[in-house]
Amino acid sequence: MPQQLQVIICALLVVVIATWLHFYQTELPQLLDHFDFDRERIWDEPWRILTAHVMHLNLQHLMLNGAGLIIVTVLFARHFSVRTWLNAVTIITVGISLWVWLLGFPDRFVGLSGLIHGLFLCGIFLEWSASNYRWDWTLAIGLFFIIGKVALEAMGLIASTVLLSTGDQVWVMHSGGLLAGALAWWLHQRRLAALAEGR
Repeated sequence: MPQQLQVIICALLVVVIATWLHFYQTELPQLLDHFDFDRERIWDEPWRILTAHVMHLNLQHLMLNGAGLIIVTVLFARHFSVRTWLNAVTIITVGISLWVWLLGFPDRFVGLSGLIHGLFLCGIFLEWSASNYRWDWTLAIGLFFIIGKVALEAMGLIASTVLLSTGDQVWVMHSGGLLAGALAWWLHQRRLAALAEGR
């Protein structure tokens, strides 16, 4: 099976797990309370660092994030193996949770949107490095779009109609995703450089 297809299947599995959790949550409403990001309980229940990202508030939230994750993964799957994609996902989700914890707000969050932002930026940088660090207009537009979007969210000029729980604080998770996505790209590049040198 082609490596690119394996990576896309991994993204589909994440969406399937998130979907199962959403419908299980309708049967067991307290599930969200046990697996969302909760700043006061994050170190006593560290699984929340990862699980918060696959939980969702409602079906619309899940569908938008599920579609976003699949689209971003399809766009950039050629730059990943299953292992490096999972590494990027782990780095980005942990990075977002730590960023939110360090900033001190919001107290609680759920959803894949921060991960999507991080993977998108990581993918843009991987495209850039694959083209010997030459910019073309599509990469420039993508970079301008994702950074501009988060900047506008931070200024309160655009807001999510889906994420009423975090209100105008959604930019925190998205900016954390961008920072962690840049870190994931840098670590990905270091690994490739080490392999090239035979280490």
